[in-house]
This record gives sequence, C-alpha cells and structure tokens, in this order.
Amino acid sequence: MFDSLSEELPSHDSISFMKDLVADHLSRLACEFQQYFPDLNDTDLKLSRNPFNLTAAGIYSDMQEEMIDLLNDSGAHDRFEDSVLSKFWCSLITSYPKLSEVALKVLLIFPSSYKCEQEFSSLLYMKSKYRSQLNFDDDFRVSLSVTELNIKQITDAKQAQPSQNKVGM
Repeated sequence: MFDSLSEELPSHDSISFMKDLVADHLSRLACEFQQYFPDLNDTDLKLSRNPFNLTAAGIYSDMQEEMIDLLNDSGAHDRFEDSVLSKFWCSLITSYPKLSEVALKVLLIFPSSYKCEQEFSSLLYMKSKYRSQLNFDDDFRVSLSVTELNIKQITDAKQAQPSQNKVGM
C-alpha cells in the first residue's frame, strides 16, 4: 500500500520497524473496534456493504431464501448501483425484511455513536463554559439543534427603535 515508503526510509531496519508499528496499530484498532461493537460479525458487515458479493450459502440459514431472491432481483441490483446504502436497504424493507433489518442495524450503529459523542462533547463544553451556572438546559438544547438560525431574518423583523405616533397633533 505504501510504494514510495521504502524510498523515504533510510534503511531496511526502518522499513521493518515501520511495518511492525503499522501492524501493531491496526491490530489495536481492530481490538478497540471489537470492544465498541461486540455484536458485529463479518457476515453482517459484508451484507450491509454489498449483498451482491455474497452467496446464499454464506448467509444465515433463516435468511437464505430472501438472499436467493435478492441475488436474482435485477431491479434491486440497479437500485443498489444508483443509491446510497441506507436508502437502498430502506427501499427493500417490505420485500426483504430479514436482510434489511440486519443491514440497517449495522448501518445505524455509526451515525448514532457519532451523534452521542457529539452531544457529549457539547455537554462538556457547556459544563466548562458555564461552570458557575446551575441550569444550562436552554443553551444545551440550542447547541444540539440541527436547525440553523437565520439571524438576518430575525433582526429584520424587529425594528431598532419603534417610532411613536402621537395621536391628536
């Protein structure tokens, strides 16, 4: 994978050291990944990424019939080529419920864990920024909101200093 790495490193010892370092890092990463997602197995990952690279024999026995039907469904293959994975699997929920359920569970793990980490980071920021305040719920709610504020529209709707009409002059 690193064709020009040997040109950059001064000696053969450096290359073997670098290979060992990268291999060690990747094995630690795999262990950590397994800690976070212990229920994931290789079949589920392969199914969610590309079901058309699997065979019916390589899938769970209770899903083999659905898998055979999916592999022979040219419309589903076309949808797979033209759409994003999540939309593809959502479109197959009624036709292939067991396969879709497994694939969507795998696909939903990553955005949901990202969202949790993002919210936790926002909470830590709020706790440090507003350490002296007892209640920061409103600020926290705004920081987690996906709705973008349109400040220009809000300020345009407000008049800087309302004019007073004097009646009877």
